[in-house]
Amino acid sequence: MDRVEEVLKDKRAEIEKTEAPAEMEQLLKQALQGRRRRISFRPAAAALIAVLIFTYNFDVLAYYGKKITGYDHMTVGALGRLNEEGRGQQIGKSCLFSNGVEVTIDGIMFDDNELVVFYKAQYGGGKLQEILGSNLPRLHINGIKPFGYHSSQGKGIFIDDHTMTYIQTMESPRFYEKWLKLEISMIIDNKTETRSVRFVLDRTNAMDRTARLVLKAEAGLGDYKVIFDEFTVSAMSSQLNGRIIPQTDAARKAFMPETAERGIGLPHLEFDIVTDVGEVTQFSGGMSVAGGHITFTEQGDALPEGFRTLQIRNIRMDSLKLIDKAVDLSMDTDGIPVAEDLTINRVYRDGTDLCLAVSSRGIPEMGLFSGEEQLEQFNYDEFELEQESIEPVERVFRFRQNEETADDAGLELKIKYIRYTMITADTVDIPVE
Repeated sequence: MDRVEEVLKDKRAEIEKTEAPAEMEQLLKQALQGRRRRISFRPAAAALIAVLIFTYNFDVLAYYGKKITGYDHMTVGALGRLNEEGRGQQIGKSCLFSNGVEVTIDGIMFDDNELVVFYKAQYGGGKLQEILGSNLPRLHINGIKPFGYHSSQGKGIFIDDHTMTYIQTMESPRFYEKWLKLEISMIIDNKTETRSVRFVLDRTNAMDRTARLVLKAEAGLGDYKVIFDEFTVSAMSSQLNGRIIPQTDAARKAFMPETAERGIGLPHLEFDIVTDVGEVTQFSGGMSVAGGHITFTEQGDALPEGFRTLQIRNIRMDSLKLIDKAVDLSMDTDGIPVAEDLTINRVYRDGTDLCLAVSSRGIPEMGLFSGEEQLEQFNYDEFELEQESIEPVERVFRFRQNEETADDAGLELKIKYIRYTMITADTVDIPVE
């Protein structure tokens, strides 16, 4: 194993010293115009990949030893652990917008799967949330690659009246990128303002991809065949790429916006990777459809350490039907039809729990309010992996209510949509030995 690590470190050092050729930009522009240049990579031996996956935590990650501060309340899992260890690249550059909002790019972490930006927005003239509203800063990275690198998902929190911290996930820069420009945009007075922060990507601190495994594994899912093509793992994240192949015309039409049966977006694929000791990494991400070709890229946290086997389980596909209705309820509620596939049967108490008996084929996404207070629903996870039924099924949803402020006559149920899930018992083993 020591020899394998030495070879990998030597190869990494060789790559880091390699400069992108001057003609790289011209070649990329030609590729954009339709000229494709194929580059062939010889895959590593299966035994080496197995070693890499099984021991993915060996020390190939350089780090600064100083964490990106101010994000303890947001970084969980691998991202939190890596930040505590001081891994990542600090940026520490700010830009000011005309509305008085200052955006500071504190730092980044990246691997071959994704790049994560740590930034904060601050406003000293009043409440930041009021001036921002739903108009959060939008990020885009430009480099050599045409059209640059886009944002995918993010999460943020207002830590006080004047400051918001945010973690934004973006596409990972290609191997030839070094000098990058991060563009931050905001809409102010119906006009888009853009500021930029330039930085040099320090690949000595990248979360290097530890393993890339070609799977070509299949699972049946109703009228679909799911093909898992490629699995990549690093100390920061995991990613699975693949395809969905409809087996019938009806299944194909479900992915066509003009013929889709459900009302919100395309069907969405999800699955879990489970280790031999039962640790679960959930995967979820984006899908694209072009000319009947359906592909997916699913992201998950870094895998837990010390596993011996990996298996893809709980392969499922969700579709959503828009409901968007509000219904007044009381203890006298008896069989209120809300939609074609949703009936509120009754409301009752079971000890301190407020219970809602609902009949539907899928799982309703809803919120129960007592006056201005939204009650906590604490058993929703029971139905997370429940498959769509042929006929309506009664399920009991349980809520916690403060007995001191309880107002049984002032209950309002808001239903956003119904989730219909197709799930398979098929599993896929990921070879690690």
